[in-house]
This record gives sequence, structure tokens and C-alpha cells, in this order.
Amino acid sequence: TWKVVNGGGTINASTGLFTGGTKTGTFVSTIEASTGGVQGYASVTITHGAVAKVTVSPATVKLKAATTAQFSATVYDQYNNLITGKAIVWSTSTGAGSVDTRGLYKSWHL
Repeated sequence: TWKVVNGGGTINASTGLFTGGTKTGTFVSTIEASTGGVQGYASVTITHGAVAKVTVSPATVKLKAATTAQFSATVYDQYNNLITGKAIVWSTSTGAGSVDTRGLYKSWHL
């Protein structure tokens, strides 16, 4: 028979078909197969899904002309798991300043 003993997903007890859960991580010795009182174990690593949400911080700033503000972006999958290492493409549409590749916004002198 099959069972999940340390998280990471669910398993069909008769077929051994494993379905990964929504939490990312490595689940050591989480899948157990047993017969005749003898068990064997396998580990599973669950990785994040596709990008589903990007949050920008700060959400709002108030600047004087010719000053700067630093923004950062945090990326999540559909299960709210943090995704690291994604390139962020910054842009602005206000016409009142510019933003560089690191999220540094510079307001123009009007």
C-alpha cells in the first residue's frame, strides 16, 4: 500500500499515483510504500507554479520634483508561493518621470 507520511501532497493508496500539494519545499521520506510489514520511502520536491501575481512596494509615493524613490517587486504563483530570480521589467506611463532596471524612479523637474 501507499501513503504520504511527511506532507507534500496526496497519494492514491492502491495505485501509488502521487499528486503534489500547493506548498513548495522538499518533503524528505514522505512517500511510503509497504508490503508484508516492510516499508520503503521516497522524497519529493514541490516547486512553484507559473507567475500569477506581482506586488510592488511601496504601493504609493509622494515626491517632490527631481527626486527619487526606490521600488521593489515580489513575485508569487497561484498558491501564493514566493518566486525568486524572476527578471522584473520596470516602466512608467505617467510622463512625470522615469524608472530604471532596478526599480529606481526619478521624477522630472517640471
